[in-house]
This record gives sequence, C-alpha cells and structure tokens, in this order.
Amino acid sequence: MTQTNRTKKVLKGCGWSLAVFILAIGLLAAFNFYRLRQITFVVADILAEPAYATGLNTPDEVLDFIVDHQQDVSLVSFTVAQDGTAVPDENQIYHNADEQMPLASTKKILILAAYAQAVDNGDLDPNTAVTLAEWDRFHLPGTNGSAHLSALEELGIPTDDLGYALDPSQTVTLDQMASAMIGRSDNAAPDYFINLLGTDAIDAIVSDLGFTPRPILPHAGLILTWQNHEQPRLTNRVIDELTGLSREAYVAQVWETNGRYLNSEWGEAEREWRKNVQRPQNIHRLEQEAANRLDTVGSAQLYAQIMAGVISETFISPEASQLMQSHLEWPMTFTGNQEAYEALGTKGGSLLGINTEATYYIPKNGEFSEQPRIVVLFMRDMPFGAWLRLSQTFAQQDFQRRLATSPEFVQHVQSNLPIE
Repeated sequence: MTQTNRTKKVLKGCGWSLAVFILAIGLLAAFNFYRLRQITFVVADILAEPAYATGLNTPDEVLDFIVDHQQDVSLVSFTVAQDGTAVPDENQIYHNADEQMPLASTKKILILAAYAQAVDNGDLDPNTAVTLAEWDRFHLPGTNGSAHLSALEELGIPTDDLGYALDPSQTVTLDQMASAMIGRSDNAAPDYFINLLGTDAIDAIVSDLGFTPRPILPHAGLILTWQNHEQPRLTNRVIDELTGLSREAYVAQVWETNGRYLNSEWGEAEREWRKNVQRPQNIHRLEQEAANRLDTVGSAQLYAQIMAGVISETFISPEASQLMQSHLEWPMTFTGNQEAYEALGTKGGSLLGINTEATYYIPKNGEFSEQPRIVVLFMRDMPFGAWLRLSQTFAQQDFQRRLATSPEFVQHVQSNLPIE
C-alpha cells in the first residue's frame, strides 16, 4: 500500500469516527436539550456581568453593590438599649427599613418566635416526642439542598438518598426540630410548626410588635405551585398566571396545594415523582422571578425589632427570649466566634436572586465592645452573577460584621447610602 493510499484510509477512518462522535453529541444534546439550555442561560447570565465573576470579595465591594442596587436592598443597623429599643445615636442605619422584601429562610425567625411563645405560655412542651414519619411528611425532596438529610444525620438518624428516615417510628423532640429549622435551615420543620401552631399565632407575634401581619407561606405549598408532577416545568406561562393572581388568591392556592401534598393521593404521586433524579430542573431565570415575586415577605425593621428583643431578653418574656437565643446562637459553637463575641445569633436565607439575614452581635473588642448590635440585610432581584458570587464568598456577612464592630465603617456606609 502506498503512503498516499494509507493516508487516505486513515483520513477516511478518522472522518467516520468524527461523524459518529458528532452524531453522538447531537443525540445527547437532543436528549438533554432542556438541561443544555439551562447551562447556556447560566453561562450567559454570568458572562453578561463579568465583574461579579471575581468581585464581591470585601465589605467595600458589597457596599458598592448595595449603592448600585439600593432600591432592592433593605438595611437596618443599630445598638440595642436595655429595654430592647434602638439607641438614638449616630450609629443607626435605616435604609428601606419598612419595604416588604422576600424573606427566604429568614422567615424562620418568626416561626421560632411563635414556638417560643407557645412554650412560654405552657401550650407546648419542648420535649414532646414527634415521630420521623410526621416530620418527614412535610419534607419536599429536591428543594432544600441537603438540609433535611443533614439535620437527621446530625441527630444520628439514618436516611435514604432523598432524606427520609429509614425508621419512621423513631422520634425526636420539638426542640430538636426547632434546632434543625434554625441551625440547618431544614424546611420541613417550619412547615410542621406552621401546621402545629397555626398562622393566627404567628400573625399575633407581628401584631403585638405593631406591624401588619403578612401571609407566611409553607415551603412545600409555595414550591409546588411552581412545579409538580402534573406541571413538570416552571414556565413563563405559569409565572404569568401566578403573578397575575391577587395576593389573597395566590396565598389560598399555596395552602390548597400544601393540603393536597400532605393529605391525599396527589401527595403520594408527587413523592414518587420526586424519586426520579432525571425529573426536569427549572431554568434559573424563571425560578428567580418566581421567588422574587411570590415568596413570603416582611420588613427589615420587623426582624430587627425581634432580634433586638431577643438579645435584650425583652421579647415575649425573658424565658422565651432565652429559648430563642439557644437556637439562634448556633454560630457560637465555632471557636473564632467565641473569641470575637459574647453572643452572636443569626438566621439567613437564600433563594435565587434573594439573599437575607438578620443577626445580633455582642462584640468582645473594639469601640462597640459589650454593646449589643443589630444588623439586618435583605437583598432582592439580585443579578444572577452577583447572587452566585455571594453564595461563594459570603462577603455580605463580612459587611454585616463590620457594621456590628466598627463605628468608622458605619459612618462610611452612611456617607454612601441614603439613610432614612
């Protein structure tokens, strides 16, 4: 065989191999078109704002972001007096304090408050046993990261891959569920407490503080209005229909859907559908819009007032405040926080495009030494790249810590951000 013929044969073979490879890629793309489309949108949104790909590393960069997006940010910070009120000094910040913002998991502070009040009233015993079957009934697999699974593992409870307990007859206490709700941000626990306590008890907490109650929505019912086994994908049409409803009508739909999930064959069908790891995943842009338009809302001022009452032990009662402290201060298990703070209690939340957190601090050192400080930061409608970046750097928490520990940084923020 001549060198020329050998070369032609090799090239012909390579051509067939390339053709088969291209065909395989084409078939894979056709089969996974929806997933490839999701990836394309994610990459496009990151590339659209490349500054966020490597930025948002420092408190000053977070401040720049807040200034640029100030209409979508609420910020409250102050020193707490002994009676739980804000000290009227130059270290206060109120920016969009009364704006109703999507809360994500920060709403769990309010549910914890209702739980603490029920314990304080003698209506609940924190040592009451709850079976895993009952707790797991509120679990919606695939919507809470691994929080529920992690919560059960922390309690030494074996689970399956979806986070359900292998022994549903095993029990935990109500207080262990409250810890899972705050420390692990489990979503099944707050739904359980909402069902146990009722929304009237939660609304009463808000009313007693002088605020107008806003409907607090169960996680499972909320998410299932976006996507379920009968409506496998979140689409623009679904979002238009849901956002076109009055708030009252949407809240009713959430509760109706939640009831079906908990109490009917529809719920069993939903659980079976969620066992399929190949079920469709939502395009992030659509889920981000749904979260920002439909999530439970509340104000930074409300959550700042609750946290101020908790740290001063003036909220509900000293005993109820102390019970809340025992759950909110889970970060104090870390040595670094023990060295820096007398107390640090917090609860944050994150949904696509939403980042929220309410925190109290008592610094050990610096000009705010031994002074209780409150910082509540709520952000909505965040560019996807910025939201993703802060989910990696957590620079917003450094920003909050600076507000809690440095009067100079407080003044720096005040000089750059319109203050009410």
